[in-house]
Amino acid sequence: MGCEKSKAMPQENAVHPAVIRNEQGHDRKSTENYTFSDVQIDIIQSTWPLVSRDLIGNGTSVFLDIFTTEPNVKKLFPFKNVDSQQLVNNPLFKIHASSFMQAVDVVCSSLSTIEKDCPVSRRLIILGAQHATVPGFDMVYFSIFAKCLHMTWERVLKEEYTEEVKDAWTTLFDFVMDRISDGYVLYNQEELSREKAKFDIEQ
Repeated sequence: MGCEKSKAMPQENAVHPAVIRNEQGHDRKSTENYTFSDVQIDIIQSTWPLVSRDLIGNGTSVFLDIFTTEPNVKKLFPFKNVDSQQLVNNPLFKIHASSFMQAVDVVCSSLSTIEKDCPVSRRLIILGAQHATVPGFDMVYFSIFAKCLHMTWERVLKEEYTEEVKDAWTTLFDFVMDRISDGYVLYNQEELSREKAKFDIEQ
């Protein structure tokens, strides 16, 4: 999501699907078999144009909500010292907001072809792995991100954001955040394996 990074960025062949475990060591649900119903696809693709007509404005709204909900997230970005009132005019912030919304557009355009190893899934896994390289980034931030997406969508769609519409978008947000989380966990697992291998060699 554009955070500051101190480690080398994972490339497309650096992270791959595998058994995913949570921090307690138990297998966690992967989203490899995610599918969207025809009704969900129709709902998402019919309401997305209402949100996407102001990519920068609505992307800005999402991130302002995130920073308000969890101020520590803002500290991870290069514009961390910019005052909230001035943030909406900050070029880096506006570029980031637009880029995020463009990523959502890619997912919305690919719903009928979503599968475990599709380009969209791989892209999200890599994004999650990139976030694992950010010092101070906590996996719980992904759920905050999803919550703030709903907040913006509800403001934009207003009465059209019915329970059925919300449920369809919830499925999409869950897919995105779960795949990003998969990449985050996989990267940390591979880092742990590399550290263990290094330790074994040194012994």
